[in-house]
Amino acid sequence: MKKQFFLSVVALIILSWSIKAQINEGGIPISFNKSNLRTDVPVKILPEINVQALLAEDEQNQGKAVPFRFGKDIDVYYNLMNSGVWETLENGDRLWRLKIESQNAHSLNFICNQFFIPDGARLFVYSADKSVVRGAYTSKNNNAQYSFANAPIASSSIVLEYLEPANVVGQGRININKVIHGYRDTFAKNRGPFGTSGSCNINVNCPLGDDWQNEKTGVAIIVTSNNSAVCTGTIVNNTAEDAKPYFLTANHCTQSANLQNWVFIFNHESEQCIGTAGPTDQSINGAQLIASDSPSDFALLLLNDDIPAEYNVFFCGWSNADIPADSTICIHHPAGDLKKISKDIHPSVSSNYGSTPNTHWEVSNWEFGTTEGGSSGSALFDFNGHIIGQLHGGQASCSNNSYDKYGKIAYSWTNNDNPNSNKRLKDWLDPTNSGVATLDGKYFNTPDFQLDMALTAVTSPKASNCNNVINPVVKIRNNGETTVTSVRVYFKINDYLQFVDWTGNLAFGNSAMVNLPGVQLEAGNHEFKAFLSSPNNGIDQNTSNDTIEFSFITEIGAPLKISVLTDIKPSETTWVLKKDDGTVIHTNPTLEAQTAYIEDLCLENGCYDFVIYDSGINGLNGYFGYWYMGSFLRTLNGQQIAQSPANGNFGTKDSTRFCITDVSVDNISSSINLFIYPNPANDYIHVEMIENNKQSVASVYDIRGRLVQKEILLSEQSNRINIASYQPGVYVLLVNTGDRIIRKQFIKLK
Repeated sequence: MKKQFFLSVVALIILSWSIKAQINEGGIPISFNKSNLRTDVPVKILPEINVQALLAEDEQNQGKAVPFRFGKDIDVYYNLMNSGVWETLENGDRLWRLKIESQNAHSLNFICNQFFIPDGARLFVYSADKSVVRGAYTSKNNNAQYSFANAPIASSSIVLEYLEPANVVGQGRININKVIHGYRDTFAKNRGPFGTSGSCNINVNCPLGDDWQNEKTGVAIIVTSNNSAVCTGTIVNNTAEDAKPYFLTANHCTQSANLQNWVFIFNHESEQCIGTAGPTDQSINGAQLIASDSPSDFALLLLNDDIPAEYNVFFCGWSNADIPADSTICIHHPAGDLKKISKDIHPSVSSNYGSTPNTHWEVSNWEFGTTEGGSSGSALFDFNGHIIGQLHGGQASCSNNSYDKYGKIAYSWTNNDNPNSNKRLKDWLDPTNSGVATLDGKYFNTPDFQLDMALTAVTSPKASNCNNVINPVVKIRNNGETTVTSVRVYFKINDYLQFVDWTGNLAFGNSAMVNLPGVQLEAGNHEFKAFLSSPNNGIDQNTSNDTIEFSFITEIGAPLKISVLTDIKPSETTWVLKKDDGTVIHTNPTLEAQTAYIEDLCLENGCYDFVIYDSGINGLNGYFGYWYMGSFLRTLNGQQIAQSPANGNFGTKDSTRFCITDVSVDNISSSINLFIYPNPANDYIHVEMIENNKQSVASVYDIRGRLVQKEILLSEQSNRINIASYQPGVYVLLVNTGDRIIRKQFIKLK
């Protein structure tokens, strides 16, 4: 497992709010509001697992051709007859509860091999502290296989609560045969709930993803509950255009897997470019394998349930033409993280992964982003928005500008004229036998109301703010059939009430961000509430999704995030942050192997030293990553101030000093061999290469991935690049030294 370290701008925490789903109907467990129920709920304690042995297995199996694993399944036999406790309520209904605990688990979920919920009955699953509630699961979750699996809950102790009405007493069936112990600390603050990807990955809602907002909604993360592994896949359209939920992924992800125990989670993404949290409540349980084969590593699944309209999923188009794409995009969940986007600006190349020729498209290297384990099965799109393949494997990573290989749709279409329909795509994606080579994507969701505006997210303020100036930002969405051209957006902070009259044009399923007036607050605790009113100067027919309220904190200072990913010898690693007068601000917690640690600090103005130590005398082996620093000036977002040596081997210690002022971060010393200054800049940037004895090529790209400028850099001197004509914003500088490519970001101010 690679070990990497970086400092980055503190990310805004997106507050995710439950959306009513076909398989998760919402509501509150009845025990939350009844005081006369038993408090001694029986507990099943799971046996301890050998985490170090599991991590060692993961190290041996690391790669895209093996699904990413975050937990261990434990065989159990818990059901309504032999476990938990029943209570009869005053009206004759019966309530069953069971608590399950697993020591040191970072998450828990379970699998049922017998599952049937009668009409009117409701099942909830929640953390023992009641901070996370899933459900209600109802008769809509029943399937022909009588199976069920739930998404992980970030807790070492969960409670199952089943309410059975008097008129269906005895009809329910719940038998848990496996519980998944999450042994990776993937639910820690500011991470994706199933993993943490490398720092070069790009959130799908960054500007690079602006032109891919339809296709991204068709991409889902797969939590394969039977062995706790993670892959990616994509919903695809077919020529009948009948909204059948066909799902394309990699064949190797399905090996030895019970697809009825898989959970497919849609829209697991950050709402903003630098966000690090995303919803997990839009899920579908179970699928059946329709077609698959190994030469092109494809698997086509049919989900057990139709996709709810409120998921707003796009059924992606495809191309079976065996023609290289001029450039390509991949939308995926690397290492099980939030949804990311990668771009290759060069043509795809016909290749193979095994002995059969021309089965794959090769991406030679990614200019933007990368892929990792967990990206397996993700779609490769050409720039017409058509899927041309799915990820099989490769060597690309944040530390390695190398190749990835995608099984061709062109090959999988007939699979070398294989006569079996379960070995090819043609029969399923072209059921009308149209013979078309390409098919565009399409939305099929249907609204439930004529006029229904929803408040779906708040991107600012976050729960904890290292700033006393709050600029609220909310996301609104049209869930109704009627196009909305106006809506009033209210917000209230403490006793301050304000509103904005938004105008625009939102068709069904579309969203818009609304910037609200800024407010300056004292440091401390505050209450925030936002709500909608009068869409199209009329009456909203569904008010259940109109309001969001929560508490938040403000501090005065500059936000700093420390993130460390340990290797298999965590006892070798320590770090400390101290002021230049020697005062210690922060030290590392007790570390575990192959675990990511992310901590947010709020720093006052001054100069600081960050020092990381390695008693193994080999530094941080492999890719070391980047250090970033944020500041009060919001347009800065993040600014690179130091980077370790390319191989990460800094010996016993590596340190950087940085200074914080009200509007900038000044770098005083670092060990990096490439510098950009000033950063941010107005008219020019200077690029200086140290310890490089050859000419290099510098290419500047805007955040959408378009080439802006190319220059030759001379070694051992400062090279000036004119950026006066650039539009304000963030740019990426790729410096090709001949034996490696160095990525840097800079900001053009005005």
